[in-house]
Amino acid sequence: MPEVSVVVCTRNEESNIEGCLKSLHMQKERPEIIVVDGHSTDNTVKIAKKMADKVIFDNKMGLGDARNVGAKAASGRIVAYCDADCRPLPDWTSKIAELVCGNVVAVSGPLVAIDGGLKQKIGFRIWADIVPRILAKLGYHCLWGANMAIDRKTLLENPFKNTFIEDYELGSRLRDIKGVRFCKELRMPASTRRFAKSFHRTCIKHYIGSALKLKFGKASRGYYEHMKI
Repeated sequence: MPEVSVVVCTRNEESNIEGCLKSLHMQKERPEIIVVDGHSTDNTVKIAKKMADKVIFDNKMGLGDARNVGAKAASGRIVAYCDADCRPLPDWTSKIAELVCGNVVAVSGPLVAIDGGLKQKIGFRIWADIVPRILAKLGYHCLWGANMAIDRKTLLENPFKNTFIEDYELGSRLRDIKGVRFCKELRMPASTRRFAKSFHRTCIKHYIGSALKLKFGKASRGYYEHMKI
């Protein structure tokens, strides 16, 4: 039984999913690969069925619920998450297995741009690498949904909620009761496409704005709204 189960939540990702799954097949320690699909209307499921160990459908209740569906289907000690437009490095799952142990029940790491222009890459580096590193040094370890792993038992006891920033929300809860770590060595190559229109608009309106709404109990619950930026 693989120690790490990797869950990839998808919706109309036919142009990205094959590259992601190929990267997972090239891991030094082969993980269980689970694709949780949001009822795609393109060839995502067809491609996934050829390459994943399990392909299941979500309940049309949002990304948080889709992540929970994947966790319940997983058999590994650890449940890791990446996006369809990520390209996990060969040692990603082996590092996760080393990091999630003892008092540490959840880990995350920086994202590294694999596309986009100079402005996007600089903004991406600041937002998805430098800022979380600074926060980690201040004791505020956050979770990035495109690059995170959680002890399965802990996750089943503390499932994701259906908010726009479900990764942030779970990280906040786990920090209060368990060990969460942002590890600079756990790097994840990822697309900057969510920042294609405007880096500042994406960060301020969607992420920071949603964090503030969540703080006051008004976070959005849009179905796969993260893909509509």
